[in-house]
Amino acid sequence: MTLGSEERTFVVCDGATAFGRAVARVLVGHGARVLLVGPELEALEEAVADVGDQALLCVADLADPDDAARVGGVAAALLGGVDGVLLAPVQLPRGDVLDLSRSEWVAALSTGVWGGLGLLRGIVPLFERGGKVVYVLPAEAAEPDAGRVVLSMLEALLDELSRRLPPGVRVERVEGDPELAGEAARLLESP
Repeated sequence: MTLGSEERTFVVCDGATAFGRAVARVLVGHGARVLLVGPELEALEEAVADVGDQALLCVADLADPDDAARVGGVAAALLGGVDGVLLAPVQLPRGDVLDLSRSEWVAALSTGVWGGLGLLRGIVPLFERGGKVVYVLPAEAAEPDAGRVVLSMLEALLDELSRRLPPGVRVERVEGDPELAGEAARLLESP
């Protein structure tokens, strides 16, 4: 089944993970070109070899603001425009909100909030025909703890992005289960 992805381009963050690879395989299988983003060159090279010729790579740690901002330039150079971006799966912190250290809070917010926003600043201008932003979030935090606080913040961020991004750019949410890769690809590809 082809979903009309020929000539379409996508950015897949955490592209070397099982979930990222699975989403990229579906997109490439539908004729799209995909930029896989992640912090480790070797892992990305393996993922690109696994996904196929329509996959490219960009080494970037989204927790680093400079790396997150640079992805847009790499996507512009390698893909031209972008039709959708799958942001890195968010890892929720575990523990009581009062017991988490500052560094644990910073780590929890770096990739999920700051990294995603830094990347979007560079990617959104590349949405020439509208676009999709898909956040990979867990269904919910297991306990009323710091993870639930971060998840609530991210849900508020998604609502705000939905209102503030240019017309034609839609924001979606998906769980990061590799078995849901087809669902994530469908969300990216749908108008």
